[in-house]
Amino acid sequence: MSDSLSLDEAVEKARETIEKGGAVRFSGRCGVGKTTLCKAILMSYPEFVREGKAFIVAPWNRESADMSSYEVLKDVLSTRRGVYSTESRPVKTPDALAFAILEEAQEGVRLLDATTQAKLVAEVLQDHVDYVKNQADRDRDRELEEYLKLSDLSEPGTTYEKFKEVFMASGFITKLRETFARFNELAIDTSADMKNYADYISDANSKKRAQLTWDMVQKLRKEYADKVKAQYPGFYDNSYMLLECRKQIRDEKVAKDCLPKFIVVDDCQDLNLATFYLLKELHLKGVPVMFVGNDDESVQGYKGAFPDVLSI
Repeated sequence: MSDSLSLDEAVEKARETIEKGGAVRFSGRCGVGKTTLCKAILMSYPEFVREGKAFIVAPWNRESADMSSYEVLKDVLSTRRGVYSTESRPVKTPDALAFAILEEAQEGVRLLDATTQAKLVAEVLQDHVDYVKNQADRDRDRELEEYLKLSDLSEPGTTYEKFKEVFMASGFITKLRETFARFNELAIDTSADMKNYADYISDANSKKRAQLTWDMVQKLRKEYADKVKAQYPGFYDNSYMLLECRKQIRDEKVAKDCLPKFIVVDDCQDLNLATFYLLKELHLKGVPVMFVGNDDESVQGYKGAFPDVLSI
């Protein structure tokens, strides 16, 4: 919307949108009070806050979200003496929102810790090393062998020795986990191919390198996801949480009464695509969404933030 509004007028506009089940975006320059607006919208429905049915969602770190939660609850609970809240964190990161929805919808939902994630990634890679050692089906390792050749990592030595040296290094395991996370944040499914992105690469050699790297990452992502599902049912990698929540809502595996009454998004210019698609899916199921932010303040492009997505 392009109108200049006071705080009270903006809150009233948000309430009208919530009552109609719609979506609206508020924008303002730095320091104008956008976070104050988010809190004011949320606190205009104190009963929903106390019941854990309305949230501010912001692409911040956990500590910042928890600090804002404390401020919101202090103001909400101070309005009525002797009233308690069932929700301790009304301000959530996108991952925390996805986790809360899944936890409400099904029993036994757990978050996979970083140590276990690294262990499972290492197991995936060890499987490939063992295949090479045992001279098993080599087609299974085609992408990894091509990656070695293309990355100038084909020093003298047997294929098994090279696989073990490169792919079992702790640095490679860490980078692979981070790559999985970036793919998840960009909402790229494990079955997606690179054809939708290939046109952005003009150089033939760069395109070949990108294609081989893409194929390898997608293969390993799929194997990693299968290991998580087989060994830790009900557990989710935190970076995959957004995609899983969106999928379950889309497939109607989450009951309507498990969904929030409304969501206010602060710093919406720093949403990644996975968060945007989850919010879009929630809105399609009738959840009103208020977006608050300023495209010029985007600072998380390196993590997949895409401020233009709300203008498309």
